[in-house]
Amino acid sequence: MACGGVTSELAEQITCTMLSNGSYAKHTRRTVDRLYESSSRVTRWLVEAGCSVSSIAGEGLFIWTRLPEGLHAETLAGKGLEHDLVLAPGTLLSKAADASSFLRFNVAHSDSLQVREQFFRLLDR
Repeated sequence: MACGGVTSELAEQITCTMLSNGSYAKHTRRTVDRLYESSSRVTRWLVEAGCSVSSIAGEGLFIWTRLPEGLHAETLAGKGLEHDLVLAPGTLLSKAADASSFLRFNVAHSDSLQVREQFFRLLDR
C-alpha cells in the first residue's frame, strides 16, 4: 500500500507525549552536556599531543586542530589507516591553503583512550 506523507497515529502520539512531558528536552540537555564533556576531554589530549585547538568545547560535533609544526595531515592519516585509526585530514574538507596542517576529529568517536593512545603513537609521543 502506498503512503502519501501520512504518519501513523502511534508515532504522532509518542511525539506529542515526548514534547509535552519534557522528556525530549531532558534528553536534549543530557546529550548536549555529554557532548560538552567529551569535547573538553578530546581537546585536552589534543593540546597535550602538541596540537592547537581553536574551537571552544561544546561548539559542535567536530574539533578542528592544527597539527604540530612539520606534520602533514594526509601523511598522518595514511599512517593512521595502517594502524586501524581513521583520521580526517583538512584537505578532504577544505580548500584553504593551509588545510594540510589540520585534522578534523569527531568528538563522540574520539573520546576514547584507544583513539588517544593510537594518535599519540602516530606522533611518536
